This record gives sequence, structure tokens and C-alpha cells, in this order.
Amino acid sequence: MMVYDLAIVEDHGHHYRVIGTTKNTLDRMAGEDYIKVSSMAYEMIWPALRDGKEVRLPKVLHTNEVLPGEVQIIEHSPDDADAARTAALIKVRSLVVPEMTKESGFTLYNFMMMNNELASEGYFITNNNREEKYIEIIETGNERLIETLEMYLEAKDTLDRAASMKVRLDKFRKEIGRMDAVDDIKTATDNFLATFYTSK
Repeated sequence: MMVYDLAIVEDHGHHYRVIGTTKNTLDRMAGEDYIKVSSMAYEMIWPALRDGKEVRLPKVLHTNEVLPGEVQIIEHSPDDADAARTAALIKVRSLVVPEMTKESGFTLYNFMMMNNELASEGYFITNNNREEKYIEIIETGNERLIETLEMYLEAKDTLDRAASMKVRLDKFRKEIGRMDAVDDIKTATDNFLATFYTSK
């Protein structure tokens, strides 16, 4: 499969607002929320998002991908709190969303398959009984069953990390939504990103 860059977008009426970038995968192709971008357009979009700028794309494109001339980068006043909030969310989401969605389709599929396999053997794992069930499976000495459990746990860990990121992102959005000072928004953003990088 050919790999290409995608812009993650939100519909804003007359234009799309870019909230992040990613690569195409089997479960993430160009479509309603993802727009294919040329490599040169990507080189404009990613630095702008990283710097907290607003990036817009037109609804109608000249070709099947966004070209550099179609990328609109918006500079806001440094004391505009609404713009600072928008820029902070774009900056954070451009980092968090790709991490959340990375291999998520395959991981979820794998988790469900391993969960079903364990259930078919009589092991119904919940948050309340998981440690007990893990021990039961290990004590069987059945290598195939133990390998299934290991694959189940690996997929679960990946999904749990993605869910945790989503919770943190929602908390951050609410936190800066209550702030009126640009400096406070910037501090909250810096704190979020510092935690994000150290917890990866």
C-alpha cells in the first residue's frame, strides 16, 4: 500500500480547519475527516500546527490532494484569548490524535479476536476478575492459551493508553475553556505537552 500524508480536518462551513496530520492506513484513508496532502503542503502544515497557528484548507481542491498554494495559515493577535485557545487545542491535538489513532483499528480488532478466543475457552475477563482469570489461564500450562492471553494484554495496554490520552485531552479542553488570559492558556499547554512527552 502506498503511504501518503493526511490532514485531519474539521468542517467549518466555507473551509476545513486542520487539527492534525497523520499517515494513511488500512482503517484511515482520505475521506470526510481526512484529506490527502502533497508532501510540499505537509511541509507547510506541520510546522504551522506545531507553532500553534491555525491552518485552513478549501472545500474544493484543484487535484485529488492539497497543494501548497491551497494551504492558508492564519496569524492571530498575540493577546486574543479565543485564538490562543484554538491554537492550543490544534497544537495539542496534532500531537495526541495521531498517537491515539496509531494502529488503533488493527489493535482493536486483535483485542476483540483474543477476547473472543478466551471467552470461547470459558474465560470471561472483566475489570473485577482479571487478576484471578490471568492466574487461572497461566496455571493451565496451555501454551496456546497463554500466548492468546499475552496478545490480549498487549492489545489492551495499547487501547488503555489511547483511552487515557482521550481523557487527558478532554480535561485539557475544559481547563483552557475556563481561562481568559493568554499566558494562562500558554502555561497550561506547556504543562500538558511536558506531561505528554514524558509519559509516552
